[in-house]
Amino acid sequence: KKISAEVLSRSLIRPMLAAGMLVAATQMFGAVGTIPTPGLRPEGLVVGPTGTQNLYVAALTGTNASHFIVVNTQFNTITANIALHNLNVAGHPADFGASTIAENPEGTLVFVVNSITDTVSVISTVTNTQIATFSAPVIGPIPAGCQVSPNGKQLWTACLATPPSFNNGTVNITSIELASLGTPVGLVNTG
Repeated sequence: KKISAEVLSRSLIRPMLAAGMLVAATQMFGAVGTIPTPGLRPEGLVVGPTGTQNLYVAALTGTNASHFIVVNTQFNTITANIALHNLNVAGHPADFGASTIAENPEGTLVFVVNSITDTVSVISTVTNTQIATFSAPVIGPIPAGCQVSPNGKQLWTACLATPPSFNNGTVNITSIELASLGTPVGLVNTG
């Protein structure tokens, strides 16, 4: 049986995170390369859509400032390194606590959860630029992870409750269609 390119790119290639380094490995061949990320600690990653040869990485600096990195997996080079900011606040202060990352099915948008600043950064993979920030009341408190809905129209963000109890978490449901980007769609109480 033939193995599709998508299965190869998303299932057999397993990028791994290490202190200040990405290690690309395959189930069949072991380590195939390392990509140094000086000054940055990779935290989460997604493989770009088939044919793009991109790996998208959420990373932190030594002070926990959030960054978005694009790695060209053909040449094992970093092609973009973007500091993430809260675009909803005057002066666009830095976002902190990048942890998880998700991608829409088309591969045109990537979402980075910033757990310390209670935001989600929205990045266009076409231009490798941050185009929006989801923040309270759309996101939070304390976003911990995110996933794009199977139809690609919503971002589901798991959030912890406010301290001290942390026992009443929520899932924020946000539109990621361009016409209504960032519009709250629903809230699921998980506690």
